[in-house]
Amino acid sequence: MIIFSTQAVISYHWFTGGLSELGEELKVFECYNPVCDTWIRQPDMRHRRAYLGLVALGGSLYAVGKLCKMD
Repeated sequence: MIIFSTQAVISYHWFTGGLSELGEELKVFECYNPVCDTWIRQPDMRHRRAYLGLVALGGSLYAVGKLCKMD
């Protein structure tokens, strides 16, 4: 079962969405640099999502699927 989504782009791993410990959808967006072993917080998505896909296309990342809660 995929709760959050990840995509590897140019040696970085991007993570977005998911579920909190309380089962609430998240709008978090983070980047992991495995070379430096560091996490970089990105601006949150506009809407909370879980069970989504993350796609890299034309230099951009797109979160698609399961829109859960409007903020």
